[in-house]
Order: sequence, then structure tokens, then C-alpha cells
Amino acid sequence: MGLPDAQYAERDAKAMRAHLAALGYPDRNVILLTGAQASRSGIAKYIETWLPKNARAGSTVFFYYSGHGAPDPKSG
Repeated sequence: MGLPDAQYAERDAKAMRAHLAALGYPDRNVILLTGAQASRSGIAKYIETWLPKNARAGSTVFFYYSGHGAPDPKSG
């Protein structure tokens, strides 16, 4: 499909992780997925498996995405 590189996405994600650490969020509560780990299946794994085991009712959850999505070629 010829999408341009999201050349700053990994740097942005790492900066967000550092910001959350500076705010006092423990490393064990921050999941950083970059490159091939940040695939649809990689993200789904953490949302469907890790998150329910680690977040409770009343928890605050941040989801930060840096990059570009790829639209469905048929529907745009």
C-alpha cells in the first residue's frame, strides 16, 4: 500500500513512557510496544490478556498510540 514511515513514532512512545515514569507510574504498569511488537495482534494480546489481569474496576487506563493506521483498502 506504500505508507510512509512513521519515523518519530517510536521516539514519541518512549517519551510518553518516560513521562509516565516521571509522574510516578511504576514500570510494571506501563507496557511499551514498538516496531513489530506494535502489530494488531501484539496490541490485542495486551488488551485482551494483560489488561484484564492487571486493571481493576475503577482503575485509570491510558492508551497512547503514535504512528499512523492503515485504512482498509476496500472501505478506506
